[in-house]
Amino acid sequence: MIRSITLASLLLSVTLCGCARTVVSDPLITTYPVDDSSSELAYWHSLPSRSAVSNDEGLHGLILLSDTEDTTGSYEARVALAKQRRWLGEGFEEEANLAMQRGTLARAVAVICNVKGGVMMQLVGPTPRYATRELVAMGMIPEGSSENQSITGLEYMSVITQAQDYLNSRTQGAPTPTNPVGPYSTTPNDPAPQTAPSPNAPTGRPDRGNLEPAPRTDPAGTALPLMRPVPSTPPNPPSTKPTTSPSP
Repeated sequence: MIRSITLASLLLSVTLCGCARTVVSDPLITTYPVDDSSSELAYWHSLPSRSAVSNDEGLHGLILLSDTEDTTGSYEARVALAKQRRWLGEGFEEEANLAMQRGTLARAVAVICNVKGGVMMQLVGPTPRYATRELVAMGMIPEGSSENQSITGLEYMSVITQAQDYLNSRTQGAPTPTNPVGPYSTTPNDPAPQTAPSPNAPTGRPDRGNLEPAPRTDPAGTALPLMRPVPSTPPNPPSTKPTTSPSP
C-alpha cells in the first residue's frame, strides 16, 4: 500500500514538472517612451534570438501590430487593453514574465485580423484552441502546434510579420495570402512571390491608409515588421531640364 502511494506521488511529481511553464528570466524592455525609436528597434531586433517570448513582450508586439505604437506603459495596462479588445479572456491572470502560449498569441492575432475561422470557431468564438488550429491552417503557426506550447522569438516574429501582410492585403482588396512568408519566416528558403509594381503606384511596401511598413532596418540590414505614419505628399518629380556637356 505504502509502495503504491509512493509510486503515485512520484508519477504526479513528474507530471507536474513536465507541465511546468517556462519563465523568461531576462525579459526585454517594453516600457520605453513611445517616441524612442532606438529602443523599439532594439526590441524587434532582439526577439528572433529568444528561446521563448514572455507575456509582456508578446502583448507589447501585438499592440504595435494593431496600433503602430504602445502607449500603455505597463504590463497591467496591456492586459486590461487586451481583455477589452477580446484578445484575452476575462480569466487571464498570468504573470508578465511567464512564457506566452501559442493559443494566447493565436487568439489575439485572429481578433486583430478579423479571422472568421471554421464552423466551431464561429460557434464558440476565437478560443485559444480553435484560433491556433485556424492559424496553423493558414500557415501562420507551424504545423503540429498546440495552444499550450510556448512560442520562440523567431516563430513569434514570423506570426507578426504574416499578420501584418494579411492586414495589408485585406485593406488593399488583394487576394489574402494563404501562406505568407515574412522576413522572419521559419521557412527562409521559400521566398515570397514577387509582383511587378504598377508604374503609377507609390514607392515602398503596401500600406494601410497612410501607414507604411517602414523601410526600417537593423544594423545587419534586416527589415523589421513595424508600421509608421508617412507623409501623403508624393515625392517631387525628377527634373526634366536638359543637361549640357562642356564644349571640347
